[in-house]
Amino acid sequence: MPKVSTAVERIDGWKDIAGYLGKDVTTAIRWEKLNGLPIHRVPGGQRQAVFAWRHEIDEWLESGGCHGGNGHRLSAIVEQAPPESLETTSHAHLLPSRIWLHENARTIGWTTAVVVFLAVGGFAIHSVKAPLRIEFTGIAQLTSDSAPKYGLVTDGKDIYFGERRDGRVVLSEVPVEGGTIRAIPTPFVSAIPESISPDGTQLLVLDREGEEEERTLWIVPTEGGEPRRAGKISCHSAAWSPDGKRIAYATGNGIYLASDQGVSVERVLTVTGVPELLNWSLDGKRLLFELRDVDHGKTSLWRLSLGGEAGSQRALPIPVQIGLNECCQSLAMFDLAGRAFVSAGRYSDSRISFLDKSWNLSGSRFTPVEFRDQLANIFALALDRTTRTLFVLSGATGGTELLRFNPATRDFSPLLPGIAAKDVNFSRDGRWIAYVGSQGKSLWISNADGNQKRQVNFRATEMELPRWSPDGHWIAVMAKLPNRPWRIFLVPAAGGDPKEASGGTDNQGAPTWSPDGRWLIYGNVKCQEVGTCAIHKIDLSTGQVSTLPGSGGMGTARWSPDGRYVAALYPERRQVYLFDLRTERWRKLADDVNGNDLNWSADSRYVYASRPIGDKPEILRMSLNDGKVDSAVDLSAFNRLAGRVDTWFGMAPDGSIIFMRWLDQTEVYALHYQEM
Repeated sequence: MPKVSTAVERIDGWKDIAGYLGKDVTTAIRWEKLNGLPIHRVPGGQRQAVFAWRHEIDEWLESGGCHGGNGHRLSAIVEQAPPESLETTSHAHLLPSRIWLHENARTIGWTTAVVVFLAVGGFAIHSVKAPLRIEFTGIAQLTSDSAPKYGLVTDGKDIYFGERRDGRVVLSEVPVEGGTIRAIPTPFVSAIPESISPDGTQLLVLDREGEEEERTLWIVPTEGGEPRRAGKISCHSAAWSPDGKRIAYATGNGIYLASDQGVSVERVLTVTGVPELLNWSLDGKRLLFELRDVDHGKTSLWRLSLGGEAGSQRALPIPVQIGLNECCQSLAMFDLAGRAFVSAGRYSDSRISFLDKSWNLSGSRFTPVEFRDQLANIFALALDRTTRTLFVLSGATGGTELLRFNPATRDFSPLLPGIAAKDVNFSRDGRWIAYVGSQGKSLWISNADGNQKRQVNFRATEMELPRWSPDGHWIAVMAKLPNRPWRIFLVPAAGGDPKEASGGTDNQGAPTWSPDGRWLIYGNVKCQEVGTCAIHKIDLSTGQVSTLPGSGGMGTARWSPDGRYVAALYPERRQVYLFDLRTERWRKLADDVNGNDLNWSADSRYVYASRPIGDKPEILRMSLNDGKVDSAVDLSAFNRLAGRVDTWFGMAPDGSIIFMRWLDQTEVYALHYQEM
């Protein structure tokens, strides 16, 4: 293996390239021909006028290139490799050397083959490194105010996070030893810190005003002062480089680098999927990121070599092989070798793992070491390497509470007390309800007061928003099966096997029925980052899907009870639109709607939308007749209570409005560790 070098990145000539590899020139030439060693020719130069980039050779070696692989050359990037290579590169590098040995075994003889095998084996044995042992030695709870918190960054002196207060998510800080939480004044509705500058004076903060996926990026002084936009950047993940000169950020399916605090922008990668959780290596030469496969619900870790300064040669990304089925909610880079703390698993049972780098015949991989006896339900991680402290945002799930608001009496009352339910939907006659268990993994039917409940025989990893058919014989529900996108299924209310409502691979959102029960309408979910959002109709007699004209960018579709209109949200604009099925034209109903649900009044005269975040959280009522928007339910009183009001809400047959409160809470903890 080459030694770490701080010299110039480019290596000129076969002799110096071979010297960097620790091999002779013949071996280096053979590795280029057979194993894809990344060598470049000097344009117009003489024969043998070649050069290589140090970071490319490092990546090639780490991916097992000297054992026969193409390493990062097989990784996925839209401009240079087909999208399907994202799922096939992790083991492809094993094939060339096997083929070469097979085809040449008779020629070189068994003796030479044995020598080759022993040489490779000796290299592997020599390269195996004893895993670093991490042992947690103590734990301290730093906050105890029971408020929901989001995001976590630290400069070693203070910890920064967003905390829900009075209907907003407020940028907040607490000292690393614990104490009083201090709010950092900003004008934002929902301020979540993403990264901190190396000198600890500035934060990168995402402001989310509604359900938009791409949020405006701001630079906020930690000691107070006027926030300023980071150029014109809107993104879903951002990280400051270790030298403070660049900002890496992800928007849509691309990764970008910005300098001059966001003014100068350069795209460095486009992938099939959505890149998230950007983390810089400590030397500023690589990015570690998670790639989310939108169609199949899978995630994987990738490493991208940036090649030093902006504009210099870059390698393609390579997959980081880890033995985790589900990763990650958060990442915290540990050292120059790329080792990291991660939170893995679902939020309801996520755990801290340490990814330690190891070597074998197929190259490098990261082996997870899980800490089962520590905190569960991990939402965010932040690391201070100086004091060997891992800061953790951990949540305690307190369940849910359903409330019912009576517009006539203006009173709130419990709904289904003692039942862990969400996404409640009434049958047309009001006698029955369908709902999802609060963990989102079970579908239930009961009478309207919660008695005679029974679980529907449908095994899915997640379910949301069931809807009764007009005749009461079917329940349409969006559900997720393992390694598949969100799809709409039809479940017989009397019992029987569910069936998928249509073909296709798009992520389908909540369905609503046409009044005659012949059609379903839905908007896409998990679509904003990749630009595939639209409103679609399913013909249940054929399973065919069609798209409403002019619906690009929209979601959360709801069919009116009289069958004439479709209401939909435009999340990125925080607007409500109405589609007339007769004229096939859209018109805007309202602005400044930051929730993600819609409901119709029984007479089709009003559309209801939610505004759960802000100075005055409420549920709005919009009149189709005159366009007037007024407040149907004032939710401000719940800001003073623990927990949070969910963005979902429903309507009962008598016109009362149902909504849900999450009773969860999150706190910041410090986990001290030692290296062994």
